[in-house]
Amino acid sequence: MLGSSRTPLGGTRPKSHQAQQARDELISGRYNLTHPTAVYPLDSNAPNGKQRFPDFQPWKHSIDEDLIAESHLQKGFFEAPHVGNELLSARNIMHQLLRSENSLDELSSNLLKSINVHTLNTKIGPGSYKPPPRVTLTDQKREAWLRDLSQEDVPLRKLARTIPHGIRNKPLLDQCLSKNIPINRAIWLVRCVGTNELRQLKRKGGANIEIQWVQEWTRQVLEFIEKLSQDYLNFESFHRATSLLSSADITVTDSKLNEETKQELLQQFKSLIVDSFNQSVDNFVLPSNWRQLEPTLKTLLNLNDPLISKRFELISYRNQSLMINYSLDKDVSYKDIVTLFDSLGTTTTTSDVVGAMLTGDWRINVNHMLRWTITKYRHDYSRIFFTADVLKKMKSGSQISSKDMEIEILSFVLDVPHLLSQIVLKNLFLLLNELSRLKLFKVSTYMRRLISSGLIYQTNNATEKQIHASILKNLRPQKSSQAVMILKNLETEKDKLGYNPEEKLKAASNLLNGLEDFFTDTEKVSYLEGLDVGLKLEVSDAYISGLLANENLFPLLTFKEFHRIVKTELFLHDLRGLFTFVMKGLESKTLEEAVVLLICDIFTTFKRVVKNITQWDAMCRLLVDNAIMMDSLKCLKKVSALLKGDPLAESLYEETESLVKAKSTHLDTVAITNSLLESGVSLQTDQLLQESNLNHCFQVLIRAFFTDNEAQRSKSAILFLLNVLKDLHTTEFNRALFVYIKKTYSNPAELFKHEPLVDLVVTDLLQLETLATMFIGFRSTVHTGIVLDVLFKDLTQTTSPEHLKLELLRSRVKVESPSLILNLFKESLAESDQKLDSIQSDSAEIISKLLPENKSNNYRSELFTCFIDILVHDRALVVTMLESLDLNSRDVLVDLLIGAITSNTDRIDTDEAGNSYSQLADLVKKLDRFNLEVFQVLLRLKLNSNTSSQELLSSLEQIITESTNKEKFFGSMFELLDASLKTKLLHQFEAMFLSSPTFPSVVQNNQVVSLEVLTDTLITLSRGCEVVPLPDEMLFSLDVSLESLIRVVSQTENSFDDLHTAIALFLKILIIHKTSLINVVIERNTIKESFLNNLVNLLSTKIVSQNLQLKNLLYDLILSIKASVNELNSSQSTMVKLPLSIMNLPAISPADNTHASTSQLKQNLHDFSITQNLYLFSKMPPAYHEMHLKPFDLVEDSNVVENMNDTAIGLQLFEAAMEKRNPS
Repeated sequence: MLGSSRTPLGGTRPKSHQAQQARDELISGRYNLTHPTAVYPLDSNAPNGKQRFPDFQPWKHSIDEDLIAESHLQKGFFEAPHVGNELLSARNIMHQLLRSENSLDELSSNLLKSINVHTLNTKIGPGSYKPPPRVTLTDQKREAWLRDLSQEDVPLRKLARTIPHGIRNKPLLDQCLSKNIPINRAIWLVRCVGTNELRQLKRKGGANIEIQWVQEWTRQVLEFIEKLSQDYLNFESFHRATSLLSSADITVTDSKLNEETKQELLQQFKSLIVDSFNQSVDNFVLPSNWRQLEPTLKTLLNLNDPLISKRFELISYRNQSLMINYSLDKDVSYKDIVTLFDSLGTTTTTSDVVGAMLTGDWRINVNHMLRWTITKYRHDYSRIFFTADVLKKMKSGSQISSKDMEIEILSFVLDVPHLLSQIVLKNLFLLLNELSRLKLFKVSTYMRRLISSGLIYQTNNATEKQIHASILKNLRPQKSSQAVMILKNLETEKDKLGYNPEEKLKAASNLLNGLEDFFTDTEKVSYLEGLDVGLKLEVSDAYISGLLANENLFPLLTFKEFHRIVKTELFLHDLRGLFTFVMKGLESKTLEEAVVLLICDIFTTFKRVVKNITQWDAMCRLLVDNAIMMDSLKCLKKVSALLKGDPLAESLYEETESLVKAKSTHLDTVAITNSLLESGVSLQTDQLLQESNLNHCFQVLIRAFFTDNEAQRSKSAILFLLNVLKDLHTTEFNRALFVYIKKTYSNPAELFKHEPLVDLVVTDLLQLETLATMFIGFRSTVHTGIVLDVLFKDLTQTTSPEHLKLELLRSRVKVESPSLILNLFKESLAESDQKLDSIQSDSAEIISKLLPENKSNNYRSELFTCFIDILVHDRALVVTMLESLDLNSRDVLVDLLIGAITSNTDRIDTDEAGNSYSQLADLVKKLDRFNLEVFQVLLRLKLNSNTSSQELLSSLEQIITESTNKEKFFGSMFELLDASLKTKLLHQFEAMFLSSPTFPSVVQNNQVVSLEVLTDTLITLSRGCEVVPLPDEMLFSLDVSLESLIRVVSQTENSFDDLHTAIALFLKILIIHKTSLINVVIERNTIKESFLNNLVNLLSTKIVSQNLQLKNLLYDLILSIKASVNELNSSQSTMVKLPLSIMNLPAISPADNTHASTSQLKQNLHDFSITQNLYLFSKMPPAYHEMHLKPFDLVEDSNVVENMNDTAIGLQLFEAAMEKRNPS
């Protein structure tokens, strides 16, 4: 039966029927809608299931629904209007009413009458105001009056009868704070006091009385807030801090009072700063404080937000553009990524450099770092390992892939032949081997690039082929036939002597593993020194591996053997292998005391390298453990000195220092007694330990040491006893030793004695710097020659441990004592080569007693190398030295600087370059970021204010015209010039731009001058000058150029970069002369009107208004001029009127509402919304006007009328009053 649920013959249902049923169930479930949640029904009283909901109509499968669905699908759905036109439904009615004759007048009249009735009904009586008189009260009565003021229930009418005399300025604020006076009542007191003060000042007469009083009162408030903030943060006054906190939502606990409240206040302050930045960036146009504000603002803002980041860049540009007049610090120099590299170890850490490298274009930064590592203008050996460590961290901690890093390094290596005159090849070889070890540079890829470039098959390019052949040979030996083939094609005929690194490696290993010390054999030293860098490192690896293979090495290792290993590794330039060996030795904890002391000296000298190569904290821990285990006070002191001031080892330093203090109280009297017996001096142990016998014991020991220094055993004992004296009485001992040496060696004849000065230095009894400074102070050529030899003589072929310690010490002196090195360099410049040679010959016999014999020289090149390093790190010290040079020394230094800039292949004639200004242009072509400091000194020596203007101008025009360098640092060449010469050059460069026939472009000698270079040059020349003079001819040029610039901008439809640069350059010239320009504006009305109006006209041009940077720069400049004139008006009787275009200048940075305020106002703060949307009604003629005021404007003035307006609200502002009456 159709539709029956039974199946035929009691079997299962057909499959088609099952499918149809499934579809029906699916359809039923699909349209079985449930009631929406969180929506109220239209008929809430209806029973469940029959309630109706808005915009919710389940499908009922009715015929009407099907028709509606079909219509909606074909024609679309829309709701039919109930009227013909909803927007004009009441138009006809209103039109008829408004067309009546008196309808509008009646409407306005009725509205005004209702307002008048409302005003009359709400007005109680007229207000009255009379400043309360001030009377002198006793301290007790004054305190009682202030106490009543703090009580809300004490009416103001009672207090307004008299107010205490003598409460004003900061004491007034202090009393309000200490008495917890409510804010409204405190402001009432301030207004009462201020009104009386103004009345007295007006009686005396004078101009701008109110402005002066407001400025003074503002200054008092600011000073009070500053002092209160400092007191509060330091918690010098607990009660004051507590009273301040009582009005804030801060929970104060016992021990956490200081820290918690500080953090809470700082958080609120941060929120206020961020809110202010989001409201308007104009609040942060603070060029005088931007240098201090910028880093703090960076940490507070979310610069990951593109909008905030863009606005921060804009405000940074605006401040930096206006900072020209505020950069008065003469030591300010060009800051970039290279400056960050140079500050490493002083103010910069490795993490800082890694972060800076990843900012901006990392490829350019990597290129700069590689050049900085191998440039000949930097001589710190640790740069190699620092660069390798930074590149490794960049690859591992960022999105930079290994392949991208390898490609960038390889591109730099292939470009090395073009940098040949500016780099040190030995440093390049060491760097590439280090990068190869870290897998940042692959030799196989390098060789494939050489083959694919076709260089090895070219017959020309001999220099480039030779460079790449040297690189390949100085890498670690390559065993592939490909390397042999490439070298064969790259090397010249005379260099093709065969590539056999295996034989050299075997021969060198035999020399190192021999029983005899190879340093005493000149031929062996020369052979090892002539090995390629990569082969040296391979020899060092084999040498260290062979040593560490001996399991019993460290228990049996003597100080002499350890000294030989250290000297060998330093000779092979393998610091990594040396520190690997040292760490293994420290881990064994079986080293001698002398070995640990030498390790401390090595770490002190190569501290930066150790941190880059090893795990510094683990190495320090091993050092401390070894010193503790051997229970040596001397070792503990050495380790403590090494760790002092290191933030990474602060806890270890504290631990070591506590052990030093504990052990210093327990002297080893047995060792002291034994040393006294060995020395043979007539002193007793008790006598040595008494402070009163210090001078006597010192004289006995020092004389015995100088007269009996042939006996090694007695000498060691005396040195031990002298160290005991120094530990007991350090200051007095140092003074006595200084006096003794100065007295002994003041006579040059005494230098021929065999005094062991080196022993005193290497045992830390006498500082090398002190000895050198003392000898220089004798003003003797013999003494100076000794200092030069001690600091610079080659000690390679020496085997004495004392000489190794001396090498480490003098390496530190060259870095830590720049004044000493500059004094020696100054002496070397003042003397001729011949005279310096005679100095060395005079001291040769003396030096032979102190140091091994070696060929003497004047060490000028070594001193010049140190001079360049000091110039990079301490420019102010070098400038001081330059001031004291005579003319001959200046000429010698100029030749050295020119020689450093040029190379043997492209060297300029130094005589011609040194005496002709025109040759400076050829030198400037070689300017780069790494020799910038050298050029600064060279220009300071060559350019002076006595040079004729025409000659100077022609030479500088040639420099700036022929320079192809477009980098920002070009203008920094002039930083070290004298202020007078800077001003002279500034005017000449400005005239070059303003008076150019092709203005706003500049063409000299048929070549276009780069306006970017000219801009940077002007900014550099203006730095350090507080007020730059503005001659009349320059003022005229500015006026004419401004009109010309407006004409060019108006006629140009499309903007372009050169025009933007010209406008920016013109505006920066105005900023440079802003102070002088304001004075001209004040004195000359004709120029003032035209010039300032033209500035506003320039602001309104299409090109400027569409360029955000130019628009803000010009706007800030105009505002700065306006503010300066207004400030001047407030301090003088004669008012300076500015043009209306300046006075009505609109804001260009509206408030930004895209960022919601993150700070919530506290309940105790005032809500400014209560004073918004207020209107004042004017009777004649009747009209309403917007009323803008702040809540404090509503504060009631004093009122002495009884029962009238006893509130904090000033109703007299609305011509109203409040009176208390009994109801009648």
